[in-house]
Amino acid sequence: MDLDDLHMLLDYHYWARDRVLAAAASLTGEQFTRDLGTSVKSVRDTLAHIDSSEWAWYQR
Repeated sequence: MDLDDLHMLLDYHYWARDRVLAAAASLTGEQFTRDLGTSVKSVRDTLAHIDSSEWAWYQR
């Protein structure tokens, strides 16, 4: 892996993150917090999990 590969992966990460956030922004409050029966429960909890995971990587 070289610097160009890293840039490509980071670009993809931010592109995907922005798409997820845009999709979540269109949800109603009830949709955002509804228990989906998954391990992370709701869209809100999933976004919080993604954010905390991203923060952990930044700390490394």
